[in-house]
Amino acid sequence: MDRLKALSDGIISIVLTIMLLNVELPTSYLVHDLKIFLISFFIYLTSFTVIMVFWKEHYFLFKEMKVLTNDLIWYNGLFLFFLSCIPIFTKWVIKVPFDKYPELLYGTSILISTIILKLLVIKVYKISKNQELIFYEKKINFLIIRYCFIIIIGFFIPFSVFLLILIFPVLVYLFKKVKL
Repeated sequence: MDRLKALSDGIISIVLTIMLLNVELPTSYLVHDLKIFLISFFIYLTSFTVIMVFWKEHYFLFKEMKVLTNDLIWYNGLFLFFLSCIPIFTKWVIKVPFDKYPELLYGTSILISTIILKLLVIKVYKISKNQELIFYEKKINFLIIRYCFIIIIGFFIPFSVFLLILIFPVLVYLFKKVKL
């Protein structure tokens, strides 16, 4: 179990680092260059926040795991794979901000990661029978609906994907105590 946790934490750390390397640094102090930097940094901030929310959820889920099965290992690997795709789409959006297709793929990669996290929750619940995981699954269902809604809006309003994805976790953390 500890090896899987360490592997997961390591991959998530690498994902966060890779995303930072994609931030476009300004080449001058001209307004245009600074604007590109700020957009790039905002996209990174959004992706960082998303990955940290996933890490937190993953952390709490692993606290509930008592037994490790083949299914859990493979679902976790699948979850980490789609999570590691987020930097690819983050880089694409940084390269072409305000283009809806990179944003839609970015949102879709987050949606798929959320669905796989739900499958992990279901597997852990079947093993642990912890009733708290039923509430946890409902919370993830809400996230799935929310990401679907965000993707649909993003199709019509470019760059809204990042604003809507970032606003929710920020509000949750501002108004809720987090117990570790």
